[in-house]
Amino acid sequence: MQILHSQRRICTQSLCRRGNLLRSNVYMYQGIDELASSGLSGIFLATRDTSIRSGENVVALEFRRKSVHLVGLIVPISYIFIERRQAVIAVGILVSIALLIELLKAHWPSFQVLFYQVFTPLLRSHERNGAVTGATYYLIGVFLPILVFPKILAIVSIFFMILGDMAAALIGKKWGRTKLFSRKSLEGSLACFLVCILIALVKFNPAVAIIGALVATMVEV
Repeated sequence: MQILHSQRRICTQSLCRRGNLLRSNVYMYQGIDELASSGLSGIFLATRDTSIRSGENVVALEFRRKSVHLVGLIVPISYIFIERRQAVIAVGILVSIALLIELLKAHWPSFQVLFYQVFTPLLRSHERNGAVTGATYYLIGVFLPILVFPKILAIVSIFFMILGDMAAALIGKKWGRTKLFSRKSLEGSLACFLVCILIALVKFNPAVAIIGALVATMVEV
């Protein structure tokens, strides 16, 4: 009888432990679901992604981001062959879509989860925590010159923004030692300046090219 009672107690204790483990798992998954519903899914996904990114090279990540940004060269190249009115309409539509995505990301938790699942590898830490993405800023930065400047000046300005910023980021991440404000480096800024001069010299005289490159570098900093 004592052996039988002991076996019953052991079975009861085992079932209790299993029940507690099952309840713990249920609570854990409920907590994750509440986290996504509360609009904090970006932080959750960013935390999950930290272990993936921790071993990656910062320069490689920046190169991957900037390589994607090179797709943006389609805009100034296309603008060479179309009228200003067509460019304003086309880029204006893209800006509207980007702003709509930002609104959905900020106010619709399900869309936010989907967005971060797709784009997290291309986002910086502050973007993964809910900030407006660089792609949206890029489209606004493209739209304004097209809307305000003469055609050739707008095209050169967009090339400044894409290629100058890319040079500054890559050189700054790899060889930047002399820090300026806003986490920028002197080496990265010099790279931006030189690239912008080369771009401007295609259409403008050296004096105008230097002034334009200097303004572009100051804006980038």
